[in-house]
Amino acid sequence: MIVAFCGHREVEEGEAVRRWLENVIDVLAREGADECWFGGKGHFSRYAAEAAGALKTKYPQLRRVLVQAYMN
Repeated sequence: MIVAFCGHREVEEGEAVRRWLENVIDVLAREGADECWFGGKGHFSRYAAEAAGALKTKYPQLRRVLVQAYMN
């Protein structure tokens, strides 16, 4: 299962959002998620990628994929 994350460039209460994302990704990985897609800009993308990375030892099948929106 592929999970795509998109969100805001700036996020208030970033640590709370990162913890929430880690919980969400944990549930999704238990349900079969094996790939997480992130944008490369903004706080939300960074928090989501960090949360998925933190779960990599628990779910080694979990891949993080950077999706480039703009090719320069």
